[in-house]
Amino acid sequence: MAEPTPPTPSSPSPGNTVPEPPATTVTLESKFEELETGVEKRLRDVELEVAGRRSYEKVVIILGYAVIAAGIFLGFLGYRSMDDITRNFDERIDLRISALTQDRTATVASLKDRVESARQLIDDLENTKDRWENEIGPVLGNLARYDPNTDLKGRYLAIRAARQSDPQWREKATDIVSRIVDHIDNAKEQKTVSSFDSSDIFNVAQLSRRLNRNDLEHKLVNAAFDASKTPSTRALYLQLQAQLQAQARGGRAEAFDELMQMVSRLTPENPQIVVAEGWNAAEALRRHTDLIEAIDRLIRRHDADQSVFLPSYAIWVKGRAHLRRGFPGDLQKAAEAFSDAVKRFQLEGLRTQWAHSLVGEFQEEFVSLLRSGVDTTELMATVADSGILDLNAILSKLIPSMPPSRGGGHGT
Repeated sequence: MAEPTPPTPSSPSPGNTVPEPPATTVTLESKFEELETGVEKRLRDVELEVAGRRSYEKVVIILGYAVIAAGIFLGFLGYRSMDDITRNFDERIDLRISALTQDRTATVASLKDRVESARQLIDDLENTKDRWENEIGPVLGNLARYDPNTDLKGRYLAIRAARQSDPQWREKATDIVSRIVDHIDNAKEQKTVSSFDSSDIFNVAQLSRRLNRNDLEHKLVNAAFDASKTPSTRALYLQLQAQLQAQARGGRAEAFDELMQMVSRLTPENPQIVVAEGWNAAEALRRHTDLIEAIDRLIRRHDADQSVFLPSYAIWVKGRAHLRRGFPGDLQKAAEAFSDAVKRFQLEGLRTQWAHSLVGEFQEEFVSLLRSGVDTTELMATVADSGILDLNAILSKLIPSMPPSRGGGHGT
């Protein structure tokens, strides 16, 4: 620090005289005070300078500490310097870039496969569109107009002609009958013409009876009667109503009485159906006596007037009723009725509507007579004289010693 310069005496201006200060005596004490004052001033300057630099020193100290901490952290992570960290980061970045590149390559390949699949799908759709327009579309159009009941009658006739020994026959027949019932109901609701007339419905009802489907039989019988009031449909309807009335009224059935009136006044129109339904009703209600009386009234009318229609099948069913009733003397009356029926059957010829039914029932009824022990000599002689080959063949099978037919050799 420079020594303090002693003050220079100011020059007196003209006309203004400044008196000179008195001369100061320089002593050792004054010199020491001056030196002490200078030292104190110098110390104050140093303190100000130190205070100004203290903030920079803190930053330097903090940076030092940071460098030391970074070194410790690098050592803990296994790094020796910042270059190691830089290289590690570079390697990691390279690996990440490589992984991303591989992912991108795989994604691009996958997208290419999907694009190819989409292109193939488009080609397939184009082919399908062509097939739809040229092949599938027309077929579906025809299918939409297809009526599954169009050939229902043909399928019904086929199932009737099929062998009932087929394990699937009953299932198929039930399906066909159910379809026919639905077809008839739909035709009635829509007021359209059904492909089944009253005669067809009647036959289907008979089939449903053989299937033991009373629910279907009832619907078909009512439909047949609604379609036509022929003697056959009326007899079928009355037979069903007789059973329903008897169940509801404890045995009384006006429909049964009406059916017996039809039996006693047979007409040539399907007489075997009227008689058969009379038998079904009498069998169901155990009223065989009423059936016998109705047929006897018919026979008496014929005896009084030969123009009255009397089919052999009515006499045959009278014999069945005697056999089933089982009153005293009924077995012999049954054998006599069967014999009279065969005689009239011979006169009628074998092309009647009931010929097949009579021949078909002959063996069962004749075996019942044989088991009962009743005398069947007259019946066998009548059969032998009738010349009906089918009846003679049945007797020859049941009785090997039966003499050959002596008639004209008629066959069904």
